[in-house]
Amino acid sequence: PFKLTIDQERTVEEILTDLSANYKMNRLLQGEVGSGKTVVAAISLYAVITAGYQGAIMVPTEVLARQHYQTFKDLFKDTDVRIEMLISSVGTKEKKELLTKLVNHEIDIIVGTHALFQKNVEFANLGLVVTDEEHRFGVKQRVSIVGKGHLIDHLKMSATPIPRTLAISILGESDISIIKTLPNEKKRPITKYLGYEDRDYVVDHIKEEIKRGKQVYVIAPMIEESEIMDIHNANEIYEYYSKEFEGICNVGLIHGKLKTQEKESIMQDFVDNKIGILVSTTVIEVGVNVVNATTIAIYDADRFGVAQLHQMRGRVRRSNEQAYCFLISKSTVPSAIERLKLVESSDDGFVLAEEDLIVRGPGDFFGEKQTGTVLFKMADLVADKDLFELANMEADRIINEENFTEKNEYKHIVEIIHENYENNKEMLD
Repeated sequence: PFKLTIDQERTVEEILTDLSANYKMNRLLQGEVGSGKTVVAAISLYAVITAGYQGAIMVPTEVLARQHYQTFKDLFKDTDVRIEMLISSVGTKEKKELLTKLVNHEIDIIVGTHALFQKNVEFANLGLVVTDEEHRFGVKQRVSIVGKGHLIDHLKMSATPIPRTLAISILGESDISIIKTLPNEKKRPITKYLGYEDRDYVVDHIKEEIKRGKQVYVIAPMIEESEIMDIHNANEIYEYYSKEFEGICNVGLIHGKLKTQEKESIMQDFVDNKIGILVSTTVIEVGVNVVNATTIAIYDADRFGVAQLHQMRGRVRRSNEQAYCFLISKSTVPSAIERLKLVESSDDGFVLAEEDLIVRGPGDFFGEKQTGTVLFKMADLVADKDLFELANMEADRIINEENFTEKNEYKHIVEIIHENYENNKEMLD
């Protein structure tokens, strides 16, 4: 129904080459929000299905599962591809019917959450697993779904631009495809960095957007008031906007302390346009497709990393209309102001990701400590960037040498490989 961008065409070619090869595909697909990763995944799945296999799409939340289910139903509506959804809220009887259909190959694509990891979920002939927002799943979860068959291909999608050196260090076994170009009709959000004294300008802008029937995200860095830090909290902002917009629109509040079911219910109300303004902490950073949301206002924006800010800005990139992102900050620290101005001026997620890696370090890159992710005693992912590239190429060269495991010069490397396997064989098996 639409023309692929050059990056989409190249990425599809890379994936189809992997799928037709006699090795297991393990590919990370990176692309900005709205760059068209879903279409690439759909083409990949269709290729697998026409070859007689099944496909699984794994997502971190039920709201996202419902969205993907509908998106793929629409994409495949003129085909005979059979698509179903398996999530925790599915009833016992319906779940039993789904599992029977799945093992009898009466389902071609199953969309699901962690419910797909369960041992009783069996496939007739699983060929491809697509994981959306790869870093939101634990390693064991990812392995458990890919382990439901022999040499299952794995396509991992992420809207979080990951610097190449970090990707090599934590995803060294993955090939990487990047979609940088956006479809022509997509307008980039206008980003404005504003001092705290200009906050009324933002409220006036939001009122105009709500009058137009549009929806808005308002972000705060904390849930509750802090005695130590003079920064905004979600509860305080929610109360302010509830009063300011009383009788105009519904205001919702979502944060990490809510139970999963509560969060998903509020998010679904926002998707269904029952809520006009959604006040939130960063839980909306990775999320759903709300094309009607055209503005995001981020309070105390200096408290977030530049990659995080860019990720949140992506929430309003779904619309074909002009969108706006406001970065509001009280900070007078020159380095903080400089970072906010960088986000204001740059829309390149990979440039911002490199900056974040320098400022925040690899362990905190995804906004929360990734314990055990990067275990280097001496190496520095930023300063030793060229060395990482070289080491990656050298590792590829060595493992592709004939009978490398028997060569004396690689004896120590082989010992380490065996040691790592012994330590992780339970997960790998």
